Amino acid sequence: MTFEDKCRREIRKILEKDARYDMEAFVFVQRGVSAATRRFHPDATTERRHITGQQLVEVLRDLAVDQFGPLALDVLNEWNVRTTRDFGNIVFLMVENGLLGASEEDSVEDFTDVFDLPAALTEPFKARGPKPADLTPIA
Repeated sequence: MTFEDKCRREIRKILEKDARYDMEAFVFVQRGVSAATRRFHPDATTERRHITGQQLVEVLRDLAVDQFGPLALDVLNEWNVRTTRDFGNIVFLMVENGLLGASEEDSVEDFTDVFDLPAALTEPFKARGPKPADLTPIA
């Protein structure tokens, strides 16, 4: 059984008690934790390295944009993830169930209003170009 299979089994247990978020949201957060650890602690050995809530949501935003492109907001909405706080809720459900670790200083509040998630997921895909006043009329 792979690590991801074990995680999914544990996530199913979480979902039996708290079904606010889709299974895939938990798997996505788990992948984000791995990516954030690599980004912020590139020379980490087997020792665990701490990442902050803000660092994690920044990586999760980047992963969502890279993985889902212009549909990132739709995908996260489908999983019932609408704010950065939702990522924190998922993280702490995972912490409470032994899937992730947290320090004494970590709190779900670290994830509250880190940025406007819908805007962060759609901004990279907004059309860029000259403003209408900058356009030269065609003669």
